[in-house]
Amino acid sequence: MYTVAVVDDDLRQCRILADMVADAPFSSFDILTFQSVPDLESFQAHHGPVDICLMDVRMDDDAGRFSDGIEAVSRLFPEGCGTQVIYVTGYVEYATPVYETPHVYFLLKPVQAEQLYAALGKALERLASQTGAYLPVTCGGAVRRLPVGKIIYLESNRRKVIVHMVDDTVETYAKLSDFEDQLPPNFVRSHMSFLVNMNYLEWVDGKTATLSTGIQLPVSRHSRGLPPPFAWVFVGPSTSSAGGGRRPRGDGGSSADRRNA
Repeated sequence: MYTVAVVDDDLRQCRILADMVADAPFSSFDILTFQSVPDLESFQAHHGPVDICLMDVRMDDDAGRFSDGIEAVSRLFPEGCGTQVIYVTGYVEYATPVYETPHVYFLLKPVQAEQLYAALGKALERLASQTGAYLPVTCGGAVRRLPVGKIIYLESNRRKVIVHMVDDTVETYAKLSDFEDQLPPNFVRSHMSFLVNMNYLEWVDGKTATLSTGIQLPVSRHSRGLPPPFAWVFVGPSTSSAGGGRRPRGDGGSSADRRNA
């Protein structure tokens, strides 16, 4: 189920748009409403990026402070982040400035249902086209869309997940399990603290896996649940039986200790 955020300083408008999204005839959504950009930013910092954002262009809070929805989109949803932005405003003069940021639709208030559903349909098309190609990761309140093919392995270190890529390293506050369902089957748990892209695996020798980059990672003997044909790689050949996968669990240790052979 996709998550839709409705961001508008007018509570009535928030509820109207949320009700319209809920009545969409072609899909069901998890709908969230926010009356300010900071509220949305706080949510994403703790729960990760939303899939679709209906963003008001001009907002004023109770203290009379102005929030620029276009600036917020450029900061929170940069090009390639994966979130599909639909601008909603009562000011037609913003129709040109919104093109400074990535978005799928521009709607004028009062929003008509058929216009909103056309916008949501376009957003869903784009989300479907990018599924599996990128991994959305929240970093400092913004969202980065990481190319899955460039991810070598993910490492759990205390409360963080470190994504090791071919040309970058990205850290985020999350659990390793948060990303498992979002990644293709070639990403396999070699250990409770590591999720490895099998495309970068060179060799497994005893308790150590060597990647094509030269990095060595620990391998747990408890590899239950690893999907075939990868399970045998991490447990090694068995003379007794080939059945019964075993789920990985490890012995902890620091990040540096785990990476060294």
